[in-house]
Amino acid sequence: MTVVWYEEFRRHDERRIAANDSMMALLAGSKLAAHTLQLNQGSNHRLSELFPSVPHIRRLDITTESAQEILEDAEGQLGAMAVPYVLALHEDLVVGMGSLLLGEGLISKQRLAGLKSANMHACLEEASKQHFSVVLLDLFHLVRLSRNAHIHSGGRAESPLVNRITKVAESSFSSWEAFTGDTFPRYSIGDKVRLGLPELIGCLAVTKRLAEEANQFLQSAISRATWADMVVAEWRREPSPGNPAQTLRKVRGLARHRFAALSLSEDELKQALGRAQ
Repeated sequence: MTVVWYEEFRRHDERRIAANDSMMALLAGSKLAAHTLQLNQGSNHRLSELFPSVPHIRRLDITTESAQEILEDAEGQLGAMAVPYVLALHEDLVVGMGSLLLGEGLISKQRLAGLKSANMHACLEEASKQHFSVVLLDLFHLVRLSRNAHIHSGGRAESPLVNRITKVAESSFSSWEAFTGDTFPRYSIGDKVRLGLPELIGCLAVTKRLAEEANQFLQSAISRATWADMVVAEWRREPSPGNPAQTLRKVRGLARHRFAALSLSEDELKQALGRAQ
């Protein structure tokens, strides 16, 4: 899928990749640390005695056996922290897209102010007159409601999540399994809701694809003149000296590099440069 790499979308992608790398590093690190502590199995020494040069070790000043138990269980704790963060990144991106649609008169200020994770995709569909993949939306809302269970109901399933599960097609559950290598639990009221590595992997995969689809919506919903103005605005934030001919060449280069999906013409870019004077 060809996307337009405008500034906010690039920033989002960088943060998403950084979150993925950091969380996977922490997960791998916790397993490595637990494995290393096996060498001290049976020891009554505390971590600060065994590893005095490790920064902040006194904040976890417990025995190796206790530390190993914590590290083995770190996946669930990290997932519970990481999934809400990934969802927040996605919400920030989609709300930013709503601001672009506001500039085109395709969404009202009131509607933009009311955007949240529960309704933001529907709003983009309405404004752009396009539709997200049903499977991706199904899976997004399953993860969103799992996140809500941890935030609002002590990690236990309540009716919003349980009811949503009953409405999701088997094809969507199959896609979840393809993304994560695991099945999505069919929770009942009161069940403990899991937010571990499968949920993090699924959340990253689903939000990445939804972001790409939303980017496609913008490509046709936003006018070509606005896109050309965005190219020039980006160039003006990082200009280099040159005569008018060199300026146009550099703007064309930026358009080819970051906005290639739009195939903006030289004339469209010239007009945008004129508007920016």
